[in-house]
Amino acid sequence: MLTNSKPCFICCLLVAIFLPPSARACPMAAAFVQDTAIDKFKRGLAAGNKGELDDAIADFTETIRLDPTHALAYYRRGSCYELKGMLDNALADYYESIRLDPDASPAYSGRGRNYFLNGDFDRAIADFTESIRIDQESALDYFNRSKAYLKKRQVDAAISDAEESIRIDPNEVRSYAHLARCYRLKGNFAKAIVAHDESIRISPQDSDLYFTRGVTHRDNEEYDLAVLDFTKSIELEPDFVLAYIERGSCNVMTDLDKAIADFDIAIKLDPSEETALARRGGCYNVKKEWKKGIADLTEAIRLEPEFRGAYEERAIAYRALGDETHAAMDEEKARSLIK
Repeated sequence: MLTNSKPCFICCLLVAIFLPPSARACPMAAAFVQDTAIDKFKRGLAAGNKGELDDAIADFTETIRLDPTHALAYYRRGSCYELKGMLDNALADYYESIRLDPDASPAYSGRGRNYFLNGDFDRAIADFTESIRIDQESALDYFNRSKAYLKKRQVDAAISDAEESIRIDPNEVRSYAHLARCYRLKGNFAKAIVAHDESIRISPQDSDLYFTRGVTHRDNEEYDLAVLDFTKSIELEPDFVLAYIERGSCNVMTDLDKAIADFDIAIKLDPSEETALARRGGCYNVKKEWKKGIADLTEAIRLEPEFRGAYEERAIAYRALGDETHAAMDEEKARSLIK
């Protein structure tokens, strides 16, 4: 026989399911709800780790329904929304997570990423700074704040944060690659190359890392070294269109036929690549193959009607063929595109 001192488990279960939190006075019901919320949260984590974002969102939503004070569930759901590109939803969840737990570093970091993706770099910096205040050894927050500083062209601050990120996590390849970019923009090519070298040491099969080091060599007018890096990038990724374009651009200095061959491959891989068409057209102009130049430059202009350099190059070809009318029209159009 049941007595009043021993509540019926079934009754508690019904309370847990159908009554709001304020009405769940029964300790057994409260414990049941808490266990269920934890289970749903764990299931959401598992789904998220497998990339099943919709399932993860559903589980975190159910977690929040069962436990509206679950700050971490809001953060995790916000992260899923962010990965799906639903930035407004993500921002709302990050805000709620912070309201529920103002000392939780991940929510500030998430909201900072959201602001960054929306182009609000000042707010992004503020949130990354708050996250760093809470967790001073967060390499990721230093890295993300560095990117935001760079967007604002505060290069020295970006370098400082990138170096701090590397101090905390010396094996994070992205931090070295980003630091190299910062130094390149600052014009310190020697330090940029050191950072590039370190990134390649950590990840020697990453074609992008050779490509970006090649760009730094190119900017420093070290064209032979740039060609070597672009070639390595192509070896690792044979369909890397930009690597062919950049190698071709370096080869223009010494061997027009090699340059044209690189542009040929880039155009074959991506016929809509207007830069490759324009640069091949420029090579044909140098070789005085004017009609081939005009054909390439015309296609480049069709793909990008405001391509000022293509109009300028085509004007040269038209004039060489004695077509002063079209040459003058292209020169006028080029002047109108100067900003």
